[in-house]
Amino acid sequence: MTTKVLIAGKNGMVGSSLVRLYDSNSNFDVIAPSRHELDLLDRNLVFDFMHRVKPDLVIDAAARVGGIVDNRSYPVDFLSINLQIQTNLMDAAAAERVLFNDRSFGGNKFCLCSRQNCRYTINSSLSRSIWI
Repeated sequence: MTTKVLIAGKNGMVGSSLVRLYDSNSNFDVIAPSRHELDLLDRNLVFDFMHRVKPDLVIDAAARVGGIVDNRSYPVDFLSINLQIQTNLMDAAAAERVLFNDRSFGGNKFCLCSRQNCRYTINSSLSRSIWI
């Protein structure tokens, strides 16, 4: 039986590497929609997609990025957009009781929600388990 993995952000540096890594292992069935196939800012679309696809694992490598000038000129816009993407994916994963992994905040945040056991916990290690 293969594990169905949803990777958000397949065109970015991290996302494209993850797609290649998981694609190279026959134990995984990779689902990696482009931004044209799934608008991660549209909460309803993300929830519908998650419900329809029913992945076993969601990896969030998606983010709005810009150069130094854009990041300095529009810091709140970038943060707001990325938080919306983050929240939509995390909430949709939790609603479907799907394992959720996020490394978009510098690798210091790790969220899980397994289908078997879904409760709120905080872990004091480098990574935080939000949904386990």
